[in-house]
Amino acid sequence: MAPSDNHHSSTSNATPRIGFFDLPPEVPNVIYHLALHKKSPVELVRSKKTSSSKKPSVKERHPMEGVDLFNLTEKSKAQLYKALDLRFQVRLLLTCKQIHHEATPILYGGNCFRFNVTAKDMSTFVDTIGTSRQRLRHIIVTSFLSNKAERQKAMSRLKYATNLQKLEILYYDESVETQVQTLRVLMQALHKSRAAVGRTESVVEILSFVSWASATAVLLEEDAQTTRDVKKELQKLLK
Repeated sequence: MAPSDNHHSSTSNATPRIGFFDLPPEVPNVIYHLALHKKSPVELVRSKKTSSSKKPSVKERHPMEGVDLFNLTEKSKAQLYKALDLRFQVRLLLTCKQIHHEATPILYGGNCFRFNVTAKDMSTFVDTIGTSRQRLRHIIVTSFLSNKAERQKAMSRLKYATNLQKLEILYYDESVETQVQTLRVLMQALHKSRAAVGRTESVVEILSFVSWASATAVLLEEDAQTTRDVKKELQKLLK
């Protein structure tokens, strides 16, 4: 056989190359979970250059402010993922539109998000991620360095998180009445959206409260009582 024939034979018998999207769907899903799912909460932290005691300047404003997740530039992508304290391979989302589409539900729906920020920062985050906020399932709010009106506004922005399953609030000496007022708009909105799709479970069951000083059995019981009291008052508003 002539050399040219040998070359043709080896080429025709070569194994076809398989791309990432040629793999069975369960394989990319495993990769997405391994890359994007964290056992510990994903923390949203305030920019170190921004002081909570003054209005951020253009250069100092929160790194996610003005970022449009669905029309991302390379700069805004970097801003978003820097603001999220993501210690995992989040750049996977930036590979291409298809991977972004397939992996985004795992990022937002498969992780717990903890907010160590002001109410304004929390509102900015929820607005920034657009329709992905519908995928949020578990949120921890650890501090609100803001006034009551800002806190209520921030919590009301979570009304778009229609699949929220758990909302933990780390509080400091706020009364039951204050907590109810802060959560009223959110609970009423989630109650309405759930009723619209035939869900009958009480939305207040997603709530739990933990004080800053929960270190003893007595304090833990106080937290449990606060949770029960707030749920009871909110439930009255939903009837």
